[in-house]
Amino acid sequence: MTNHFSRHDLEIIISTMNQTSLEFLVPMFPMSHFSAFSILIINQTTKNNLLTSEFESVKVINSFEKGLSKSRNLGIKNATKSILILTDDDVVFADDFYKKVIEAFTNSPNLAIFRFQVQSFKKKFLRNYPTNFIESLNKFELLNTMSVELVFRKSVFDKTTILYDENFGLGAKFEFGEENSILLDFNKENIPIGFVPEVICYHDEKHSSISTSKPTVYYSSGAFFYRNFGSTYQFWVLLKLFFELKQRKISFSDVSNLYKQAILGKNDYKKISI
Repeated sequence: MTNHFSRHDLEIIISTMNQTSLEFLVPMFPMSHFSAFSILIINQTTKNNLLTSEFESVKVINSFEKGLSKSRNLGIKNATKSILILTDDDVVFADDFYKKVIEAFTNSPNLAIFRFQVQSFKKKFLRNYPTNFIESLNKFELLNTMSVELVFRKSVFDKTTILYDENFGLGAKFEFGEENSILLDFNKENIPIGFVPEVICYHDEKHSSISTSKPTVYYSSGAFFYRNFGSTYQFWVLLKLFFELKQRKISFSDVSNLYKQAILGKNDYKKISI
């Protein structure tokens, strides 16, 4: 029988740092007061810089660890609702985001994970998205996914041992690839990730990966490709180099150094994953 969800089945898990007031939630929810939603805030902070909530619907965990993947995992482990949006503190939700999410999971009872669309604050799409509903994204599409696009059934975590790899993500040794790694882990378990051509939130075009140096990006990429593709990691590194050359994001003079950084990242990941 099809599950019929409501707003009360939705939990928004927000990763943030060093917050002492809930005021940061106000611009995230322009359609209504944030207390209208079930929210779990993971606030990575210090013991002298704690966040509290006077709202029953807004729960706070002050964590003294660092790392985005650690924050995501702590949120998942403490979630209580059926549908989970794992997001960041710099998004603005679309007015009807919860209706789009509820409709997707109600209409597709066999799917546990969906990717939605995200636009910039100027209403420009942040990716070249498909225009139609997709029941199962392929690996290339999973590699092109951002964390703020994703919504999960909580049951997919309850039924598997899959969580975010804490070696990856902001604040970790390898700064990128945590969302793509978890999706590829689900893919290996034959758990499909669907796509819904609906906007759920808005996000700054200048996300962190754009402002990070290319050597750092390739260092993380080498580790990421080795983790997820094993002995074929070099193919993926070369493919990334090829496309970035074609798109003029790098020059030929950069290739040798960036390739070496990718190999260094692969070697360092290999040491810690043994």
